[in-house]
Amino acid sequence: MSISESDRIDAGEYALGLEEGSERRRFEAALIDDPELSQAVWSWEEEFRPLADGLRPRSAPSRVWRAITARLFGADEKVLRQARRAVAFWRDAALLFMAASGIAVACLVVTVMRPDLLGVTAPEQDWIAAIVRLDGTIALARVDDDGQLVVEPVSPGAEQRVAELWVVPASGTPMSLGVLDRSERSHMSLPEGAANMIDATSEFVVTSEPMGGSPTGQPTGERLGSGSLTRI
Repeated sequence: MSISESDRIDAGEYALGLEEGSERRRFEAALIDDPELSQAVWSWEEEFRPLADGLRPRSAPSRVWRAITARLFGADEKVLRQARRAVAFWRDAALLFMAASGIAVACLVVTVMRPDLLGVTAPEQDWIAAIVRLDGTIALARVDDDGQLVVEPVSPGAEQRVAELWVVPASGTPMSLGVLDRSERSHMSLPEGAANMIDATSEFVVTSEPMGGSPTGQPTGERLGSGSLTRI
């Protein structure tokens, strides 16, 4: 059974954020048991997305991403700088003494290739996304090179709903990365195939779904937030 024209208009107004207070809560309650209405909201959101295409993205300065990393993951920037300097020093040393002898070269190559033998771990590059929630606040998400994902909580809105995270490639089908915790950071591993979808043209999207996650394997509910991915 298809939804009425009135419900379709309400779905569009909801997608634009025009409904507030009791009207918004009433509509969210209706979304819980009406997958067609949820699909209408998602369709409107996809319809409105091109309106933002004219906005020119601006890359955040490196100091901003360092602050974000420190806030979310407790990264010690001083330690990272020391690690970079140590690795650079031993790499340069290997080049200077390359001709010394076979034994010396072998030792230096081990040092360059395995800086952890010196008690120093070379910093890895991760992906980070600043997911903008409906209220304008930021939920940070980070994916490391081992495929481990950490995401700050995003409220699903209604009580009987959950927030589900998706990776949405520039061209292709969204893939679910899992259901997020309501109040705590979520720690999860990327599902098979998801790592290949994560790049600078993809984005993380969070939607409101029925308990247990989307019943269709694709987004069906309201978009709760989204953010593009940046390599740090």
